[in-house]
Amino acid sequence: MQNEFEKQLRANLIIGERAIDPAITRQLNAVRQQAIEGYRKPRFWQLRGGLWPATGMVTAALLVFMVVLSPLSPLPSHNTAAVNEQGIESMEMLEDLDFYYWLAENEAELRG
Repeated sequence: MQNEFEKQLRANLIIGERAIDPAITRQLNAVRQQAIEGYRKPRFWQLRGGLWPATGMVTAALLVFMVVLSPLSPLPSHNTAAVNEQGIESMEMLEDLDFYYWLAENEAELRG
């Protein structure tokens, strides 16, 4: 299924491969073997296959201990006047939000 160009190209590559100096061929093979051996060596994160799961478990355990064993801080004491003011301000804010929500829903009618 090769056309004439591919057949000619393949023949030229085979001829060129046979014309390579044997010393260069040995060097290329040695470098290739070094690359293969370097690839086969385990890397730091691949050691025994359990480094990442163990790290995740330790992190999760630390987070659980921080949450469970942390002392519960008491609620800050506020005077009732400040709490009432904040409550009134938040109610006004909610009313403003309701107005903006209504405005967004009826924008087409108001423009039109």
